[in-house]
Amino acid sequence: MSNSNEMIMNCRQALSGLAGTTGAAVVAATAAPATQARTGAMAYPSYRSVLLPVTGMRAMLPVHHVYCNGTEPYPGYFNQKNAWSNDGTGRQIPYFFQKGDDSVIVPGEPSPYPLATKELEATVQLVVAIGSPGQNVSVEEAGKLIFGYAAGVSLIRADFVDLPEATVATAADGSALCSPILPARSDLHMKDKRARLAIDGVVKQDVLLGDLPWRPVELIARLSTMFPLQPGDLIYCGSLAKPVPVKRGQTLTFDIDGIAVTKTSIA
Repeated sequence: MSNSNEMIMNCRQALSGLAGTTGAAVVAATAAPATQARTGAMAYPSYRSVLLPVTGMRAMLPVHHVYCNGTEPYPGYFNQKNAWSNDGTGRQIPYFFQKGDDSVIVPGEPSPYPLATKELEATVQLVVAIGSPGQNVSVEEAGKLIFGYAAGVSLIRADFVDLPEATVATAADGSALCSPILPARSDLHMKDKRARLAIDGVVKQDVLLGDLPWRPVELIARLSTMFPLQPGDLIYCGSLAKPVPVKRGQTLTFDIDGIAVTKTSIA
């Protein structure tokens, strides 16, 4: 087994032991990748695995997949004919897109300004870290999959939003900023907390998480009907704030009440 695979295994095993002491969901240890060569040799150097710090733990959280709620931040933003819920709430049915797992920027690292864009935009979001596997789970069961929460920022190349290359808009390298993970506890009431984004010290977004149309457990339940969720998955829960432009050289400061303030520079 390669050193990188051993690191991931050790992290997941450590989280399995520590998560239970916090009341959070347990991150299960996983087997070595099936694609590993029988000899252990690699055809080319393995890409780095993103490891996020966990508040109050020595263990790190290895990122698996990154999912984002693509519900419009405000009407007409994506200029799409989006479906609306028939449950009487008037909510837009959430849809999801993915970012590469290596698009996550850990605290303290700069985010590279993406290629081919002149319109980079940002929204602050609640991030949910999955700690237990689940598929086709109910809303009532979804909370059991949550390992913890983080503050995050999703960056998009806005000049590609209405073009056929939609993935280019959403999946830029370094486009998923993330704070340390705060392990879930029964006394955490995320709906009462506010999320903020400041650029160069000026607050640009300040939203109440309770105003989001879809609760994290509802997003988890819906997403689990499309993908089998795994430990280390991150779900960016969306935002009602109007995206704000970001330029090279600026510093983004983002936080959610009770979660560490995180700063990331755009390189």
